[in-house]
Amino acid sequence: MADESEKLPYHAEIALFEKILDDLKTTGNEGMNLDTLWADVGAKQNNLRSFSLGLGKYLGLLDSDNKKVWLTNFGATLRYMSKNDKNKKLALELPSRYLTMFKWVRDAKEIRSNDLKLKFIENWGTGLSKGVLDRVIATFLNYCQWLGLVDYLGRGNQAKATITNFGKQVLDLPRDEHGKIKSNQDDDNKNGNDEIKLPANTTYPIIIKTNDRDFNWDIKSESDWAVIDSVITSLKEGWKTKQLENSSNHIKGEKDSNPPT
Repeated sequence: MADESEKLPYHAEIALFEKILDDLKTTGNEGMNLDTLWADVGAKQNNLRSFSLGLGKYLGLLDSDNKKVWLTNFGATLRYMSKNDKNKKLALELPSRYLTMFKWVRDAKEIRSNDLKLKFIENWGTGLSKGVLDRVIATFLNYCQWLGLVDYLGRGNQAKATITNFGKQVLDLPRDEHGKIKSNQDDDNKNGNDEIKLPANTTYPIIIKTNDRDFNWDIKSESDWAVIDSVITSLKEGWKTKQLENSSNHIKGEKDSNPPT
């Protein structure tokens, strides 16, 4: 099995990546032909277009069989979100390698591309050529800038990234061992009746409880509401998807139980 670092996207054009997502949002599960997509987004003559598609695959937003391309279930939940809400949701769902690299930016507060590359080699080895690794780092930083997580200025090895206030907020949310957002409540905070005890010294606590996890925040600033709105929007989209699946299965079951005569 190839090392995960070899699968990291590179050479991706963020503007083209955004156009791809926008063009696919009106398609159904069948997706569209790749040739149609490239014509729609003005990339028929772009020899590097597949790299932008690769970024979408890495993020789990779309998939392709080299003939057609379609949104994944996760990608479909973002279709009709505003740009801000979409970016907030994606910021909460960074792949594990991207999340690790993002933490390096946070820890350094400001980091140059070359120093980020050295951290990459220190942690994951030199399995990539210098040219590919440079483009891996650039794609990561451009994507994080698109999300509003970092400010990325300059060119080449001396380009530098600085974490934004929004980026700091995302990293402050508690995560599980896989990097997924989790509740900061532990089992000791619940009694036998499954009542949730609020953390001490909270000023304006908000708790969202689902079958899978509990989300717990202490609202301290206006920007905290944006993260909560993003989680609620994601839950709504997941619920809608489940209802459509249940409806489809019900219709199929009726057809199977009433074969044509």
